[in-house]
Amino acid sequence: MACVPPPPPGAEGPFALSEPGKLEALLEQAGLTPQESGDVSCPFEYPDDETAWRALSSPGPLVAAIQYAGEEKIKQAILTSLAPFKTPSGGYRQENRFRYAIAIA
Repeated sequence: MACVPPPPPGAEGPFALSEPGKLEALLEQAGLTPQESGDVSCPFEYPDDETAWRALSSPGPLVAAIQYAGEEKIKQAILTSLAPFKTPSGGYRQENRFRYAIAIA
């Protein structure tokens, strides 16, 4: 999370639904009945710089950043931000937890 910039003023940010109960409340507002929810571990592993770059440069917001600032500048920024996650073998491993919810209509 240290690599994620703070949300703009007034915005909730990318982790707004991470707190238990928030995702379920949203499902209920949509007319669904939550059945199960929890957190799951989902590590991201990349064997080398190029694989990490390909994986992390594909989401839409990063594509816009590349168009604005140039691919090489963004690539270096991404690889620099990954430095704390470097493994002894030269790859990267990021430990992630994701929140999920299952609901029925």
